Amino acid sequence: MAHGGRSAALGTAPFRPRTASLRCCGLRLLQLLAPAACALLGLAALLPPLTGYELRAVPAGGAAAAGELSLLPLLAGFSEPGAREGADPAEGGPQTLPAGVVLVNDSVMEVLTREAAWLPPDEIPKWIHTTWESWTGLSADERRAAGRWVELNPGWRYYFWDDGAVQYFLGHQMSSSEERDMLNEMKKIEVMDVFRYVLMERLGGLYCDIDVEPVLPIEQWTDVASPRPQLVTGWESRFTNSSEKDLVGFARMSQVQQWLIMSAPHHPVLKDVLVRISSLFKTHLTEFGIKLGTLELTGPGPWTDAVLAHVAPQGELSPPAGHGEGSANEVHYDGPGSVWVLPKECFAWSGFPPDVGNESAVLAKHHFKMSWHT
Repeated sequence: MAHGGRSAALGTAPFRPRTASLRCCGLRLLQLLAPAACALLGLAALLPPLTGYELRAVPAGGAAAAGELSLLPLLAGFSEPGAREGADPAEGGPQTLPAGVVLVNDSVMEVLTREAAWLPPDEIPKWIHTTWESWTGLSADERRAAGRWVELNPGWRYYFWDDGAVQYFLGHQMSSSEERDMLNEMKKIEVMDVFRYVLMERLGGLYCDIDVEPVLPIEQWTDVASPRPQLVTGWESRFTNSSEKDLVGFARMSQVQQWLIMSAPHHPVLKDVLVRISSLFKTHLTEFGIKLGTLELTGPGPWTDAVLAHVAPQGELSPPAGHGEGSANEVHYDGPGSVWVLPKECFAWSGFPPDVGNESAVLAKHHFKMSWHT
């Protein structure tokens, strides 16, 4: 990824004014160079320290020009900078992004961070975030789903985060030694879970996995609410007996999905889930690695616990109706940090058990690429 904070050391030989013409040339050169030097030095002063990074030259044809340096957090399992190349190997030509799709880089992150800081309190920004190793690595169906998000939501911006962008973002947002150690111990899917929570907590908007496709425009999801909730999620499934839950490998009896999260920045649920993950990591880290499965460490286990601790702190949740489908399962928490947990069919129509409830209530479909198993 291109690093926007390159600095240059500009120096000149001792000035010896032998003639008027030489003096004029030297002064003119300084006049031309001084603004560029000041701009570079000023930009460098705005960047965080480089602790925890390594400098690597990006290969020619990569995300930056040949010889330009990229800041990459030291995370295992992510694609090398060359994976961000602008040439599509399958097509042999330049990568073309559909209209409305923004490939995130460090400059885009800076703009998003500034805009998030200017938002009115508790407002969800109209940003759609999704991620995969690279845009060129997407299937035709996944690119079509991206186009559908753009088509249905003309007032929203669609941001695609590739591996390089994810590493850069986490490297800046989780820069303490403890946080870096935790990320380096985690599997890639666990790092990606952390990424979605950090992204939503810092910037907000709507996060969705790459295999999620919208059915209705986002503006229609909560258009009956005034004021709108500050966080929206939905049931993945609800069970009335543990044997069924264990049979399908769920983490919780009433489980909240986390392949689609819509939130205002700095929501307390997102802060809570990150605290829970950090605590679980410290508790279950051994000399042989993390002795806790992904579902319980970063996945729907801690996410469900954080959501339900906020909306039902005393356990005052109504019992399941069916497997979470229908309005009887809808949860509206209107206290500080308002949350809606929508019925199962809204986001998990194809999940276990599939096709239950009212199909006309489906807001977005998850196609279950199951890439986290690989």
